[in-house]
Amino acid sequence: MKIFLIVLTSLNISLTSVCQYSPTDTLSYTSQYFKDRRTLKITLPEEYGNYPNRKYRVVYLFDAQSKALYDFTKATLSFFSEYTSFYFDPVILVGIETTNRHFEFLPKHINTAPGLKNYLQAGGADTLALSIENELKPLIEKKYRTNGYAISIGHSLGGTFATYAMLKYPKIFNAAVCISPNYVFDKEAIFKTLKNSIAENSLSGKFLYIAYGNTDETEENFRKSTISFGELLKKSKTPKVAYKIESLNNTSHSTTPMEGIFKGLAFINDFMNLPYEKYKPFFSDTSKRGFIDYVKQYFNAKSLQTGLLLPSIGELNIIAYNAFYAGKKDKAIQVLEWAISLYPDDSNLYDSMGEIQEETGNIESAKYYYQKGLSLIESQKSELSETIYKSKINSFKKRQNSLDKK
Repeated sequence: MKIFLIVLTSLNISLTSVCQYSPTDTLSYTSQYFKDRRTLKITLPEEYGNYPNRKYRVVYLFDAQSKALYDFTKATLSFFSEYTSFYFDPVILVGIETTNRHFEFLPKHINTAPGLKNYLQAGGADTLALSIENELKPLIEKKYRTNGYAISIGHSLGGTFATYAMLKYPKIFNAAVCISPNYVFDKEAIFKTLKNSIAENSLSGKFLYIAYGNTDETEENFRKSTISFGELLKKSKTPKVAYKIESLNNTSHSTTPMEGIFKGLAFINDFMNLPYEKYKPFFSDTSKRGFIDYVKQYFNAKSLQTGLLLPSIGELNIIAYNAFYAGKKDKAIQVLEWAISLYPDDSNLYDSMGEIQEETGNIESAKYYYQKGLSLIESQKSELSETIYKSKINSFKKRQNSLDKK
């Protein structure tokens, strides 16, 4: 079933039935670390209720008390699904609201007394990190279907904390997007934290995106330290860490998230997917295994690097349909056979396989896969809403009925 963004670069065609996101909900819990009630904003992919066996990456956004920032991030995720020329897996968006930013985002001073009045409140970063690690993340992972991969996004002091947590508490996040972080704080004490992390090799397998703006007074104040941070990371030659430090074409500290969040998520995503341009040349491979072996080897390496099972269902679906529309039906079937072996409990893959088998003229094979999909949906009835269950059943039966007429 063509339910994902499918990009045919050579034809400049996109077929979209995109992933949207559900209305935002709230979730509260009592924190033993903060001794108060904490509030989270939660947005699920709209497809979440359609596929009870799918698990999702989680994006944790700091400063979610800002409705504008949260809504912008949510809209950015929707934009990835709807308008970009690459596939971005749907994620669960968790917004972490903060009541005292200077306390929660900054660690205790180790070098000097604070130079600014607001810095007098610093010292709670370790408390927040422990709360996320032992309270917040377990809550999210118990309540929702997650795959264990966590991405943090923070701006300004939120970006400072996202960096600090990545370095000192490496079990919390797999990737971090840090926009306009304040590394000047406490005479660049973050550099010591980085050196400790390098010595412990705790960044191995992590993704770190750090960006800064220009011209704006705040950005100019932070820029030098951010560049120095990147140079130190580069000199360390830490193995298996993917990072990018870059200057944004943005001159205002308050608007750098608008550019940085998009670029940061795209940077991380680049390591998860296989661009069409890379596998397109293999369409002309006449050997039986050339194309599929290339795809498998590519994603096996990515799985080792990220710790995730890759490719995702959506990515496999796209590769299969791109092969199909390029006239390589045998290669499309190979991809879907592999997909089903990886994700045997996903009904959409049987629908896709049935459709491609039908279009290829393999009617009996199409009937087989439609029946497999139908049986799978029936086994998942208790996990689906009545509306979704009926819709899926009717869809498979309609496909079966159309085959009976051929």
